[in-house]
Amino acid sequence: MTTPGFNLTQDWDYSGYIDYSYPDYNASEPECGGAESGAGYGAVRAALYCVVLLVGVPGNVALLGALCNCGTGAGLRRRRWRTGEILAANLAVSDLLFLGALPLWIHSEANTGEWSGGEATCKLAPYVTALTMYVGVLLLTIMSIDRYVAVVHPSVYRRMKKHALAVGSCVLCWLASALLALPVLQVRGLQRAWPGGAVYCGEQDRRAAAYPPGASLALLLLTFFLPLLLILWCYCSLARALRSHARGAVPGSPVSLRRAARMVLLVAGAFLLCWLPFNAFKLLGALERCLAPPLSLPPPAARCALQLAARTGLRWTAPLGFAHSAVNPLAYAAADRSLRRAILRGAPCPCGGRREGGARGGANSKASSQTTPTSWGEGGRGEREGGRETRDMEKEVALCVPLTQVE
Repeated sequence: MTTPGFNLTQDWDYSGYIDYSYPDYNASEPECGGAESGAGYGAVRAALYCVVLLVGVPGNVALLGALCNCGTGAGLRRRRWRTGEILAANLAVSDLLFLGALPLWIHSEANTGEWSGGEATCKLAPYVTALTMYVGVLLLTIMSIDRYVAVVHPSVYRRMKKHALAVGSCVLCWLASALLALPVLQVRGLQRAWPGGAVYCGEQDRRAAAYPPGASLALLLLTFFLPLLLILWCYCSLARALRSHARGAVPGSPVSLRRAARMVLLVAGAFLLCWLPFNAFKLLGALERCLAPPLSLPPPAARCALQLAARTGLRWTAPLGFAHSAVNPLAYAAADRSLRRAILRGAPCPCGGRREGGARGGANSKASSQTTPTSWGEGGRGEREGGRETRDMEKEVALCVPLTQVE
């Protein structure tokens, strides 16, 4: 159901969550059929979003709690956060901010797309969603680059001012994402389907038309596919370095390396699984928009097929993309036993802090570090037995949490 100059098609509202130049198709474009989403489908998506909300909020709160308690519990002196902890905490805050806007989408889905939150929330909810999506992608890219430099170029990494770079990178991530999401505030708005009818929140074609059709494609390539290529390149380079280490090119214990490899698989796999399908359909829709008249390519029948494929794909891959905010803390806990225990027990995480009294961790902690290498500590027996280069690599891949490193 559409009205001229306003996008009321619920399918395309999914692209509007994180994009601004996806107006509905007007009379100059081919009339394409396709099933409407319907109340039943909306209820299914609302249920899926509820699951994401119920898992994501406590998971990210627990992750933040473990990070905030890191090095500040009973008998531990406060210490400065490490690079990875700063990045992971910002990612958790971003996920929580995104999840805070999710109830508005749940309510809209449960009511067949009707919007009852008013004009302000119609603009704010998509803006927050766009902001947090951009922040998440940029943070994951920075984490990947940080991990690449730490493992592949440890001598360079030791000389870096890591804490200042981490804080500055996070500030730039939030500022850049806030600017990239600004067009959402301009194009989103409320309109009634007919006088006295239901109110919908969508992209207003008249305002979205101010942006060229290629803007959507350029923004998508810049904010997802380019970072994706960087992430894949960093992890492929990291995998080669870990493989060389495991084969004996650099002597030392492979325990931390196996843990790092598992972390890489979980984090990269979760990112690809959640966001690649959704953005692939966004790319398909953006390409179709770029081929709009006056190019008149491809033929109308092919354009209709592209429209329908993108519309259907966006509708059903949106919950998968949104689930990334709930998957992140689960991936952290799955990859790190110490973090998992800290979250479940609500106890401070053993991040290598120093106990009041001078000795690190006491006899029990020392024995534990020798028998059970933990990604929260500063390495186990393998580090002490290897050479300097081995200790450097082990130190960088012995993660405080997935996507963090001991400095």
